Amino acid sequence: MRKVHFFSLCLTLMIVGTVHAQARSIDKIVDKSTLEDEEIKKIEGYAVYWTDALATSDGEELNNARKKLAEPLEPDVEMSVFARSIYGDALRESAQQYLSNDSTSEMSAVNALQVISLLGTDQGCSVLLTHANSLNEDRDALRLWASIGLNNSFQIGLLDARRVSSIAKLVAGFMTREQDWYILARQFDTISSIKNMPGPDTQEQEELEQLSFQLQANALVDLLNRIQEDGPGQKLVKVLPVVLPALMLEFVEHGVDAGVKEDAKELIMPSLISFVEHASSLDPTSEQGAPLNKIYGNAVGNAAQLISLLLGETTEPDVTIGELWGNNNMQAIQERVAAWNTLLKN
Repeated sequence: MRKVHFFSLCLTLMIVGTVHAQARSIDKIVDKSTLEDEEIKKIEGYAVYWTDALATSDGEELNNARKKLAEPLEPDVEMSVFARSIYGDALRESAQQYLSNDSTSEMSAVNALQVISLLGTDQGCSVLLTHANSLNEDRDALRLWASIGLNNSFQIGLLDARRVSSIAKLVAGFMTREQDWYILARQFDTISSIKNMPGPDTQEQEELEQLSFQLQANALVDLLNRIQEDGPGQKLVKVLPVVLPALMLEFVEHGVDAGVKEDAKELIMPSLISFVEHASSLDPTSEQGAPLNKIYGNAVGNAAQLISLLLGETTEPDVTIGELWGNNNMQAIQERVAAWNTLLKN
């Protein structure tokens, strides 16, 4: 009987020792460009152990597991490309238990995506792209964090300009189908951010700037068209007070090629003016229009500011579009629209 107890004790100690080994920090080995088999197993075991630990409803435990997974990816650890690939593969495979469509652990899935975005690699972006696409992912929280994660991945600086361009084009395609305004706003951030990614040479930087403006302009035109087609109940109008001020700042940025800005201007101006005209034709007091009246007013005000900037208007009007909207003076807004269209033709 004592032998049986002794064997059970030894087995328990072996299991506990293995668990502790898997949970132990790998920061001291992941900076190596070549790894021994035992070191590879440690990296994989660490990734699997802490990814499995995300399967909890306890907020403190969940936060701790995410932090442990993120620690080896901190810049000061200087994880090598090889170790990052080993770690990323193990992380991605283990995270599938949360990312699969039949998973019910949404918070665990979100935390897994947040860590995957820290990889900054093509393998990580492949996972994020899958879950940023509404054709593959119907959980809005996952689409949101996957979209944010792609932006984060670009800023790590490991991806080359060609791959970033390809990913940004895919995200722009997702935007034409996205129905949640807050996700769409984040996707605008993602395609905007490519011009600020670290690492590209001068020519690549210019190409990324041009692509960023082109994708944003096309996405904005598509968004404005969708809002007008679907009427005043279209919740996507909520994106505009977020996106338009940011785009206005980009147009006044120094260092961006004037020709790139001009191309974007020619593309978006007719749609911006058309949106203001459309909005001023709505009845804000109707049962359908009233809930979105303030949001439409903010959007129209932002659109008017951007239009004025792009037309090169240097003087402020006595009464702003926002004030006209607040006074329900749609006739005066439509007169502004007519004036803009005249200037646009000249």
